[in-house]
Amino acid sequence: MRLNLIAVAGCTLCLALSVIGTAARADTIPVQNASFEISNAMPDPCLGTGCSFNYGPIPDWTVTGTGGSWQPSSSYFNLSTIDGSKVAFSSGGSISQILGVGLTPNSSYTLSVGIGNRLDLLVANFTIGLFAGTTPLEVLSGTNGSITPGTFADESFTFVTGVTVAPGNLMIDLTSSTNQTDFDNVTLTENAISTPEASSLLLLAAGLAGLGMLALSFKSKQAGSVTA
Repeated sequence: MRLNLIAVAGCTLCLALSVIGTAARADTIPVQNASFEISNAMPDPCLGTGCSFNYGPIPDWTVTGTGGSWQPSSSYFNLSTIDGSKVAFSSGGSISQILGVGLTPNSSYTLSVGIGNRLDLLVANFTIGLFAGTTPLEVLSGTNGSITPGTFADESFTFVTGVTVAPGNLMIDLTSSTNQTDFDNVTLTENAISTPEASSLLLLAAGLAGLGMLALSFKSKQAGSVTA
């Protein structure tokens, strides 16, 4: 009988832990023209074979100040570090996109953007930000001077929501200081944070209580079997 009770309590506990430990879902929020491969004509030449650029507009993005699309050559970057062949640049302005979706409660959002540091060491400060409407959720500031010259490196941050969230559609905003900053490969992922349901907690409590009662019963029988 005691073995049956142990089995039931153990199964209940395992079931509760398996439900509570279920992995949360992860979704990629679509970013249009995320690697800036779609561009208008780039009539302006630059140093090296195939190098050209324009001053915008960038399809699916809003450019303020000086910025546009750029197809750099190996005179500026190790081209293998670029996602595709084109990037976006901003010189003292911003590049932004409204995503058309809002925040979800109890979720984490990770924004990642490739930042470039040219071989000619055009150092600039930058920010990458995530907004809900006009409300800033998280803004990462940095300098491309910390990135290996001639390469792109992913810069990222994670923002976590609670039960209540800021209203408005999500917006990605990329800015630069006076000097040129180059951007590539923008991604935004959402991960639902798993919160145990009441039924799962009840199962866990029942399993623990059952094991506790069995332990007390066992100790009680042990005490009763001791003779003077």
